[in-house]
Amino acid sequence: MAINLRRVGEVADGSVTSVKLADNAVISSKIADGAVGSTEIADDAVIGAKIAAGVVDAELSAKHKTSYLVADETEVSVAGIVPSIQKTLSFVKALNLPGSLLITKAEMKSNNALYTASITYKIDGTPVGVAETSIATVYELKEQEINISALGNGKHTLDIELVSSNALGVAYNQLVELHLGS
Repeated sequence: MAINLRRVGEVADGSVTSVKLADNAVISSKIADGAVGSTEIADDAVIGAKIAAGVVDAELSAKHKTSYLVADETEVSVAGIVPSIQKTLSFVKALNLPGSLLITKAEMKSNNALYTASITYKIDGTPVGVAETSIATVYELKEQEINISALGNGKHTLDIELVSSNALGVAYNQLVELHLGS
């Protein structure tokens, strides 16, 4: 007969199950560093607000080959419901550059949370991608990937068009970055 001797206060392996734990009983200071990995996290369980700034960019950069093309940090704005091109950036698509995705990063905001600010992109005058929208009253970063595989090699222009959803609204854009990637 085997005798299982334990020190006072020691718990036998497997004796504490999730049913025996109260909700919110395990706090982060009681979890060993490195104890929670990708196998312990359910699919789609981590939301964007729980990811540190820059982590996803670093992860994407490691997985995707990209080239930084151009940026403009000038703050521009448009008041009202009439769309207006506020920035035009030029870029080159060439065989020696990686990928067929134009990756856009834009900071935008609205003057009022009741009004939606929108950015629309146009390459060589043709709308591309999806409109970026924001009701934030402080700048927030919006990103998207636009497939440019059908574009010919050479110089192209990307127009950034701003508009507000309300005649009293003001849509702002501060930063626009373009990256070419795969």
